[in-house]
Amino acid sequence: MLSTFGADEQFKKNICGKRCYNAMVKAQHQDHTVQPAKKRIPWHNDGPSSSVSSLSVLIKWMTDGKNYNRYRGGDGQTGETKQTLAGEVVAAIADSGVKTPRSPKDVMSKISGLETSFRVAADWLNNTGQGVQNETDLRAAILHSRLQRPCPATAKALLPRQIRQLDQATNAVGS
Repeated sequence: MLSTFGADEQFKKNICGKRCYNAMVKAQHQDHTVQPAKKRIPWHNDGPSSSVSSLSVLIKWMTDGKNYNRYRGGDGQTGETKQTLAGEVVAAIADSGVKTPRSPKDVMSKISGLETSFRVAADWLNNTGQGVQNETDLRAAILHSRLQRPCPATAKALLPRQIRQLDQATNAVGS
């Protein structure tokens, strides 16, 4: 029966018809072409030193000049797409000595994740509890413990003013 379908191979299972034959050929082909899964490497510790990583380069790029504004489209119709700007970040990551290959799609996903983390942290920071007697102490204590959990990079790079204010408030109360 296999010769009817032009099969030269031997199968370990019985083939009852063309549909079964095609399924077996497809299964055997997939067994031979299994691609190794892409190993996930964290953004915060993939660099040549502890101070240089994909994440640190990305945050530096986002906070330098108007790069983030360009990424969000704030400079008007300049013809720059998010893809090309993410390509700039990929080049900056490679130039910094990070050996982990990152694609523009990876960079765009990471920026999206940082934005989401920032929004969550900012929303949390702006919500106040009713009936709190000493809001400054409460906010200072919670901010330091909570903001470092969702994304330490967001807390340190994107909320420096709020953190400095709360540090000052905490130090003033503790004195």
